[in-house]
Amino acid sequence: MCCVVLGLALAGAAWGQTQSQQTPSQQLEEVRENALAATTSYQPMEVMGMQVWIDPVTGQMRPPTPAEAAKLSAEMRKLFGARSQRGEQPQSVREQTLANGTVMLELGLGHLDFSVVHQRPDGSLEYGCVDDSHRALSFAQQGSQSPATAQPEVQ
Repeated sequence: MCCVVLGLALAGAAWGQTQSQQTPSQQLEEVRENALAATTSYQPMEVMGMQVWIDPVTGQMRPPTPAEAAKLSAEMRKLFGARSQRGEQPQSVREQTLANGTVMLELGLGHLDFSVVHQRPDGSLEYGCVDDSHRALSFAQQGSQSPATAQPEVQ
């Protein structure tokens, strides 16, 4: 408690010294600049979602049913397999520098990884990271025991 009070007192003294060296109009201009910097440095982000199956009766996470797994597989193929089926080359890396100095890279579909959770029969969860949609589906259904998920990063 004493350290916190002392820290606040020192911070207040330092702030007072800084403020006393500025005229009120300079102080107001500094506040405006800080507010402008705070609002212009904000960059909206697109966040990818995660899909899990929740049992409607128990409300607990569960493996997908065969119908759900088939639907997911079809959607994954539609979303991520079309490029390879058409024989297109992977997209080149696109770099963009944001106003706040952040460098953003758009890597394309060939660089996607899938974080997957498999619920074991004992109820424990197995987490894995795989690099294609077929391995992701296989891991979700069978965990690291699936032949299709050889060498996943398991935690």
